[in-house]
Amino acid sequence: MVYALAVLVFVLIALVFCREHLLSVCVVSSDSMLPTLQTGDILIINHLSALNKGDIAVFKGPDGERWVKRVDSVVGDYYYLLGDNRQQSLDSRHIGAVPKRNVYGRVIKVISPNA
Repeated sequence: MVYALAVLVFVLIALVFCREHLLSVCVVSSDSMLPTLQTGDILIINHLSALNKGDIAVFKGPDGERWVKRVDSVVGDYYYLLGDNRQQSLDSRHIGAVPKRNVYGRVIKVISPNA
């Protein structure tokens, strides 16, 4: 019983560590990345991967929520992020460049339940 409890605690700690430092999941909640991403798409985010121009990034938006945009440019410790659907995207054109510390990571997989 003690062994099983210890294993359970270890697994829970490992899951929390992975979610915070390696991989996490996010669901698209707006049309700002159409046609690339649809509302409801599930994103797998790699927290360790470097971002380059053209990558899709997930970051902490000004409202504290997770936002999804494409990297347009990298300047020093800042990213200029734009939505693919420019007409419906609130992005760096409006909120300015995003500090690297606010970026969760790069999208490495898209799962589309609508497909």
